[in-house]
Amino acid sequence: MAAVDINEALPIAFELGGTLTINDGTDTCTVFNIEPGSMEVDPGGYEPRVYQDRGANKTPLKGKARESVIKFRVKDSKAMTETKGIFALASQTDSTGVVKTFTVVIKIPHAGVGGTAGDQITFTGCYFEPYPKRVPGAEFDIIDVTMRSTDPVGTPTTY
Repeated sequence: MAAVDINEALPIAFELGGTLTINDGTDTCTVFNIEPGSMEVDPGGYEPRVYQDRGANKTPLKGKARESVIKFRVKDSKAMTETKGIFALASQTDSTGVVKTFTVVIKIPHAGVGGTAGDQITFTGCYFEPYPKRVPGAEFDIIDVTMRSTDPVGTPTTY
């Protein structure tokens, strides 16, 4: 069995030049003014299907896909009135009667601000749930955004 080092590279941080984009099928919208430390990405994964055979525990099976959750907070910057702002995106409807879905791409550069290479994760089937909430902040008004994705783990790649 080979010894493998994991997580051995230099640390990276979204706050050091990361980007979050939301694609609505027509445009790719880059989200600015994300509050430091507010980005949370929770890949849902799959429910383990635990079972027994003749009283002995067996290796769990891969069960149903769980939704992934992406949360972030932004400083309000005309979000109520922008034609492609957070509220406008969240208000879009689909003509087929299903919830409007988006593709979300999160990029984190390896070399910090200005880095041209890094890691990214792409989530498809994203939708706003609950609807974004605008709250007064100490310095700026804040918009709390939660998006859920039918993609249980996202697609990690490098760029």
